[in-house]
Amino acid sequence: MRQRALKEHLREERRVRIIRTACRLFAEKGYHSATMPDIAQALGMSVGNLYNYF
Repeated sequence: MRQRALKEHLREERRVRIIRTACRLFAEKGYHSATMPDIAQALGMSVGNLYNYF
């Protein structure tokens, strides 16, 4: 049970990191110019992995 709670906590931390990075890119590039590949690259992850979180 504790292992499951840890995994959920880490997943939520990753989601927060993704959202913060996306907000930063939206501010820098504009909402319509920031792409999923831009966000994924800034996070050092693949676009497919990024979609797993949302």
